[in-house]
Amino acid sequence: MKDKLTYESLINTLYNILERKNLRVLIRSEVELSILFKKNIENMFFLENILQVEKNNSKAKEFAIIFSKIKNKKVEYEIADDASLENVEKDLNSLKNFVLKNTNILKQDLENEVSLFKFKKIKEELVDDNKQETIEQTGNINVAETAIIQNNNENVNKTFNNFNGTMNIDQKNLNSIFTLKHPLQDPRFYPYKTKPKTIKYLKIGLAASLLAWIIIFSILQLIAMLSSAKINADSKQQTITIYMISLNSLKDNFIPNVFSIILYLFLGFYIALLLFKKPKIYREQYHIPGFLLFIIGFLIIIMFCQLFIGQNSFIKVVFSTTFSSKELDNLIQNFVKENFKNVGAPDQAAIASSIKNALDFKLFDAFGMIFVISSILFVIAFFITLFSNPQLDKEKIQRAISEWQKKSAYTLMNQQYEMDESLYEPQSVIDEFNEKNKKEEN
Repeated sequence: MKDKLTYESLINTLYNILERKNLRVLIRSEVELSILFKKNIENMFFLENILQVEKNNSKAKEFAIIFSKIKNKKVEYEIADDASLENVEKDLNSLKNFVLKNTNILKQDLENEVSLFKFKKIKEELVDDNKQETIEQTGNINVAETAIIQNNNENVNKTFNNFNGTMNIDQKNLNSIFTLKHPLQDPRFYPYKTKPKTIKYLKIGLAASLLAWIIIFSILQLIAMLSSAKINADSKQQTITIYMISLNSLKDNFIPNVFSIILYLFLGFYIALLLFKKPKIYREQYHIPGFLLFIIGFLIIIMFCQLFIGQNSFIKVVFSTTFSSKELDNLIQNFVKENFKNVGAPDQAAIASSIKNALDFKLFDAFGMIFVISSILFVIAFFITLFSNPQLDKEKIQRAISEWQKKSAYTLMNQQYEMDESLYEPQSVIDEFNEKNKKEEN
């Protein structure tokens, strides 16, 4: 059983290494890594003998073929006389430690369980590697030249920055620079620190709570504006609405308020659509754009300002009267005192009683309670999403830009430079994401 687990771990590790172009280049140029990788292939042959794996299903054979293609020479494999499960595990750990120490690959990416082995695709990618032509012509790689390309970063930057137009630049090389995608424009580049899988559900929760909050708020305002009663006061008949009472004014602001309701609904549905929108590129599935969170946060700030700062604010009235009949009585009495000053105190009390009995405050209170609950849920959903949204990995972005600049510089000088592919997502992951999107669209 342990033999099989070690065998599977070995397969996953070697495949995750070969899947990355920068590591294939490193195998080609780095002697120690090349020796470690070959030793682990030999260990795989050893384990396949123990597990009695049929030749047609031999993964060791596939890895051996790819390794030979990378080295561009015939490689002989021998199972060591002292081969044992303990030594196999020791060699595998040595390989992992070397890769983790000398590259930017994470341990979890190196040990990821592979569900589908695409050896044919890796072989095809080997043909397209930038140094393939050199390999076919010479049968080897100038290791010293590779070391210069990888290690002389200061000289590269200096040459690039001090370029004065005296070098002989091919127009083809100049055009190639413009085809190099900046890391932040490359769909394979993930610029954030984490990949929270819950973002998908948080988007749905935030969009639903936002829509509920705005719709209920709009309904509540319409109830307040449309719920009216005719009151005889001060020798004339007055039409009173709940909205007038909440604003402590007899002025009718029906049209402006309807306009504001439409604006809020439009904004709410627009933001919700953006949150429900399927991600087009890989990074969007783990992140919510900052401008959306800013707009939503701005709406919450407006609500809190009206609740705690503003006087005669509609939201403040809703929150204060929903759970307190005493607050409602005080609100009506203040409204009558402020707007019917010419009427005596007994008549003011009668007017206040008439208003409370004539207007449908029960429906208003019911939606007011729903609005308060939806507001609390909306604020909670916003802050959970805000703190779950991944932060930019500034160090990774700077390294990626630096690599891109070096690549541009070497391209300009008609030289080869292999960018650190560990900064980017494997192409297979991006292809899988794109294929999944296409299937969902169809």
